[in-house]
Amino acid sequence: MQYDAERTAGFTLIELVVVIAILSALLLVAMPAVLNVNANQRIKADARSVADLLMLARAEAIRTGTQHAVFLGADPASTQATDGSGDAVRMAVISDDDGDCRIDAGEAIEWIAAEDGVVLGVTNASSDAPNDAGAGNRSTGATFTDTGSTARDWLYFRADGIPVVFSGATDCGAETTTGFGGGSIYLTNGERDYAVTLSPIGGIRVHAWQEGANQWTN
Repeated sequence: MQYDAERTAGFTLIELVVVIAILSALLLVAMPAVLNVNANQRIKADARSVADLLMLARAEAIRTGTQHAVFLGADPASTQATDGSGDAVRMAVISDDDGDCRIDAGEAIEWIAAEDGVVLGVTNASSDAPNDAGAGNRSTGATFTDTGSTARDWLYFRADGIPVVFSGATDCGAETTTGFGGGSIYLTNGERDYAVTLSPIGGIRVHAWQEGANQWTN
């Protein structure tokens, strides 16, 4: 038999087209899974960043002996928290030296920007996170409330590290007593839900909603 070197030296055009078609099909099948993994990693990292920011606020309040405020988006006067470039951020911590519960120039010490596809609230969670001491609605993203059960999206860490909120709607108002500053911050990407829980004495935990088990991780 004559050996056809020219014919067996490589792929034919038809074979290349078939290989490309197969690889394209595999890529289309795998792409949603890859995107889902990336999205889940983003919300997990975002929840961790929220927890880290709360820990920073508490640690700085204790270290400096000055109350530190945490704002989810805006302060009580609706002044939006921004980064160094003036872009809106999800959460900011300030050293509120003048005690006015406002984001004043030069006060922000740290912030976190909103991750793409991650918003405040929940999608699947049907119950509050473990030890969520707040009385607010998890679907709004935060459960911090004052003594009158009015929802608050900001809180203070006193100089002793204890979290508190205030009864005033547009100013500091009357500080709640120890034991009323707990609550949670809820995050979702439409598929996964996370909760960052702040206990009334300042402890911080991150929980993930397990849809199959219909419960939060501890």
